[in-house]
Amino acid sequence: MQKGLVALALALTFFILAPTAHAQGWDTVKKPRFGLEYKVPRDYQTIPPSPLEKYIVLIYQEEWDEDRKPQRELLPRIEVIQLDHSEGVASPKTGGEDAEEEEDGDEVLVDEENGVVIVVEKPPAVNSVATYVEHELRGWELGQVFEQEEVDGYTYKQYELNGEKGRRGYIYAYSNTKRTVAFVGYCHRDDLDEVKDDWDEMVKRIEIEEPDLEKWEKERQKHVRFYERKKKFLDPEFRINTRMDLADGWEADDTENYILVFSTKDQPLIRLIKKELEAMRKEYERLFPPLAPVTAVSRVRICKDEAEYRSYGGPPGSGGYWNSAEEELVFFDYENVEGQAGTGKANSRIVLYHEAFHQYIYYSAGSFAPHSWFNEGTGDYFSGAKLRGSKVTKIDINPWRIETIQYMIESRRYAPLDEIIEWEQYQYYGANEYGLPGGMLYAQGWSMIYFLRESREAQKHEVWSTVLDIYFETLREEFSKGMVELEEKGMADFWPAKRELELECRKKAVEVAFDDVDFDELEEAWKEFVMDLKAPR
Repeated sequence: MQKGLVALALALTFFILAPTAHAQGWDTVKKPRFGLEYKVPRDYQTIPPSPLEKYIVLIYQEEWDEDRKPQRELLPRIEVIQLDHSEGVASPKTGGEDAEEEEDGDEVLVDEENGVVIVVEKPPAVNSVATYVEHELRGWELGQVFEQEEVDGYTYKQYELNGEKGRRGYIYAYSNTKRTVAFVGYCHRDDLDEVKDDWDEMVKRIEIEEPDLEKWEKERQKHVRFYERKKKFLDPEFRINTRMDLADGWEADDTENYILVFSTKDQPLIRLIKKELEAMRKEYERLFPPLAPVTAVSRVRICKDEAEYRSYGGPPGSGGYWNSAEEELVFFDYENVEGQAGTGKANSRIVLYHEAFHQYIYYSAGSFAPHSWFNEGTGDYFSGAKLRGSKVTKIDINPWRIETIQYMIESRRYAPLDEIIEWEQYQYYGANEYGLPGGMLYAQGWSMIYFLRESREAQKHEVWSTVLDIYFETLREEFSKGMVELEEKGMADFWPAKRELELECRKKAVEVAFDDVDFDELEEAWKEFVMDLKAPR
């Protein structure tokens, strides 16, 4: 996984920093699982690593202070990495292997039907500081290396780290024959002189030993026993792993289909989410019944505020996201703005209902996503849900989208309906011939779904009333058949083949669902319906 703080630099573009002061106090951190004890500045917060992260085990980042100036692009940050020296090293032969056969080499896939040979390159071995920087830190390179003393049986070295766009850092690495543990510090070059003093102090009295996995396993078994008693919770192994990987300051709580991971202290919000997530799940299942029960569990990560959400990797301009690879839905606890309706929990719920739909439809459709007009539009459709207790009573107008789409129609700046239904995600997010940005197209997608589901004219229409159901059913059936064929060829896990299948299925679903649609008639009815809607106040 390439990191190099590329995503971090993007996610922090809108943040403003001041020259960094020295740490105001320290906390001692003990991590028996990694065999570490060290100090952390109190003005650094814990940021969870990605669930898919292979090398980063701990992250600390200086907390954001709105009163600080001038501008900086990168908050000072320390990532603790652990590298296994045996990675990429071939195991000894037992004597029974073919001497000419290369061990652990590139994987070769053969599609005999189409006469295609595909070579999947073996991933590079990352087992040292040099290979970590080379393969994992895009845009960074090692500078001067300072030979240091031995610490607790580990060889200690310090490395300069030079990055693009004024980014600088240091690596403090401890290595023995089995592993390397390193503290990797990043910051803006104008902050380096001051924050390096804090980083030096952080590792000055470090204690390092072999990991205490016995204590870690005892903790794991405690969770195993808990879920053995709670049979209603799906996929206990996923939940156990999630709890074992909780970062300091984060908690977890379960519902039948989800596990919540949160740093916010807003307990009323957590109780609300637990209740309403399951209510929304029933609504998703009612409108989009799966071919087989959806047993996958999703993490729902609730950051305490927008700053933490950005630091975790939330894209600029977004309020939340669903990451299918990480099996994680991420958003944040919106701040209440005094005197303004639609802030705080109202905004948190809008994002939650939208992103939870993405999670559900991904698995319901067969572990891939529909076209963006359908996927994002339906997510925004559910954002208008109104609940009473644990039941959805109605789907109202989305307050984030209505005024935008009405402006688009008035100014004739919208995508033709017969074109937008075929657009792939990159076009929907802004790379289209009309120059329409993603924010505007989200509004159009919402309005299309809201029209087809809520307008009396669409519901009474012989063709329009069936479009959404036919699209989804065709999508699932075509993908299911295609995956069976890929499995027979041994290519079900080969992403280029699966990607091609997804494109074919989306194209087929549009062709079947819109085969008898008169787009001129549909577009006029859609515009008239949308312009008559009233924005909620």
